[in-house]
Amino acid sequence: MKKVGVGERVAVITGGNSGIGLTLAQRLVETYPNIRLCLACRNQERAFKAAESLKQLSSSADIQIVILDTSCMESVYSAAQEIKKMYSHIDLLYLNAGIMVVEGVDWNYVVTSLFSRRVFNMLATGEGALKHRDWVTDDGLQAVFQTNLFGHYVLVKELDSILGTSSNQDNSSQIIWTSSNAAQECHFIEDDFQHKTG
Repeated sequence: MKKVGVGERVAVITGGNSGIGLTLAQRLVETYPNIRLCLACRNQERAFKAAESLKQLSSSADIQIVILDTSCMESVYSAAQEIKKMYSHIDLLYLNAGIMVVEGVDWNYVVTSLFSRRVFNMLATGEGALKHRDWVTDDGLQAVFQTNLFGHYVLVKELDSILGTSSNQDNSSQIIWTSSNAAQECHFIEDDFQHKTG
C-alpha cells in the first residue's frame, strides 16, 4: 500500500467508465491532478479505456481499476478487499453504478396520461412512460435493487474501516450515492422494497 501524501485525494467511483461516472472522474482528475482514483467497474475493457483517457488529462494522477459488479455479492466482497489493500483511506466514494433495462415505451400509459393530471410529471420526468425489465440475480434479489442499491450498501459496509480515516483536515470521508427513483419516498413500498412490482 502506497503512503498517501498530504493533500492527496483518494476517490473511488463505481461505474466510472462511462456516462456520469466517467464525467465525474474527468472533473476530479482536472481538479486534483495528483489524485489517486479507483474506477470500480464491471467491464474491464471499458474500464481500461476510461483509465487511459483519464491519464491523458493528468500524468501525475494514479488511476487504478477494480472489477466490481454490484449485481453479484461475490464481486462486491472481492472488490472491497482489493480496494482495502490498495488504500489506507478513501476521501470520496461515489456510488454511481446502476442499471435501467428499458424494453420500450408504454404507449397505453402515455396516451392515458395526456388526458390526466399526471401528464406534467410524465413530460417533466418521463416517469411511467417506459416499460422496464427486471429479473432475479444468482443471489436471489431483484437485479435493479441489487445493482443500484443493495450492492452499494454492502460495499460501504465492507469499506467502513477505511472510511472516516481521511487525510483531510476534518478526517472525514464523503459518500455520494446516485440511485433510482426508489430513493423518492413516494416510490418506496415497505412490502415491496425490491420493487418487484414496479
